[in-house]
Amino acid sequence: PRPIPAPPSPGLLLQFLGVRDLKVPIDVGVEALTAATTDLGSTLSKEFPTLPWRITILSEHSKDLASRLTFQVEDLRLDFTSSMDVAAHAAEHGVTVVESSWRLAPKASRWSKLVHEAAGAELQKEVHRLHPGSAAPGTVIDVLVPRGSRLHLLGGLAVVFAVPPNMNPARPNPVSKTEARTQLQACYEGVFAQYLKLLRSHFTPSTPPTSSATSVATVAGATLPTSDNAPAPTLFVGAATYPTYASPGPTANFGGLDALNRILRNPGAAKPQVFYEDECCLVVYDAYPKARTHLLVLPKASFLSLRRPQFASAGHLPRLRHLHDRAASVAKWLQSSGAAVAPVRCGYHAIPSLEPLHIHVISQDFDSPCLKTKKHWNSFTTDYFVPCEVFARWVEGDKSADPWLGESTATKWKEMLAKPLEIISSSGASLTFKNMPALKEHLKVAEDRRRRDGGGGVH
Repeated sequence: PRPIPAPPSPGLLLQFLGVRDLKVPIDVGVEALTAATTDLGSTLSKEFPTLPWRITILSEHSKDLASRLTFQVEDLRLDFTSSMDVAAHAAEHGVTVVESSWRLAPKASRWSKLVHEAAGAELQKEVHRLHPGSAAPGTVIDVLVPRGSRLHLLGGLAVVFAVPPNMNPARPNPVSKTEARTQLQACYEGVFAQYLKLLRSHFTPSTPPTSSATSVATVAGATLPTSDNAPAPTLFVGAATYPTYASPGPTANFGGLDALNRILRNPGAAKPQVFYEDECCLVVYDAYPKARTHLLVLPKASFLSLRRPQFASAGHLPRLRHLHDRAASVAKWLQSSGAAVAPVRCGYHAIPSLEPLHIHVISQDFDSPCLKTKKHWNSFTTDYFVPCEVFARWVEGDKSADPWLGESTATKWKEMLAKPLEIISSSGASLTFKNMPALKEHLKVAEDRRRRDGGGGVH
């Protein structure tokens, strides 16, 4: 029997273009990619609110790019990798972008060669049929993966060929940095246009299902449509018996930027990380806890599919409130069981470092070796941390509940994480610290005093 191809994923694997043999500086590539992604995130979220689309940048400079692009590309979550494992990428990215040359040759780059080997000779024939002759910088061509090829069986849907500009003086027709940026931006814009076209033609945009087509999940005895946009019944988080809190601590090989999605896809393979599970969500130990007790509440995709807080709307509120109730229930248990000796807060990071949307349940002792940097501290002690009740009011339409949350300029969030280390004391005084060791020493002294006096809380 013929092998059955894997269903294609709506992900995009984008090779970072031009920086190796064509000598385009990384900063030029970052500027071009940033400019090309304007409105892309909002377009994807609006047209495909429940589709698990993702964009991963492939580059040998993946770590450098991650640090540069995290706060420059707004409203769009980017992942980064340097791995050239075709099989692994095809399983999560139905569309792959390869850097090509003016000849559209299969060996234009190492990644292009690997993709051609997986797709077979028919891929190259189809490229030249669609675009005979040479290709100018900025040319973008999408080709459906040949049926029956290894790439097709792995889940590949299409290969997008992109011809970036050349700044290498040893090659024909080198261009200036300004020209390269303009041409490269056009190249990336062409790639994203083709990606949107492929999503529209091969993945139906999410719409509220009709009653005859609605799949269901049973939640506390209620039948719940899996569409985020469908009306949700009243949900109730009843009394639950949670296990003893036993965090495995810092987790090596956690899985990178896709770690939480991996746990959701296969909780059984991550049992040490799972604290609690019900029909709607998983509660997992934070892999790098920033306090003595630190958990994450993750909605299952069948219950709620959101990538980040800003994408939530009023229609999501019933499910969000259920998750908030679960987080509050867990927080109460942590304190009543003695696992948490300090107060516990529940909330979101304004710009999460991981997907999907998740709630932090964290004790306010901040006693952890994983709390190392100013960014770590400020992400939980400034407006960057959005309490569940504030977030719910913001989603309801009360934008005054958290003016920062709707801030579209990512630089504002970066500035917030870079604020001086500060604690507001119980008397209301502001205390600042030069470094983390000094702050942690203060926390230790304060905790000793609280224990002696029978109080609680960090500030």
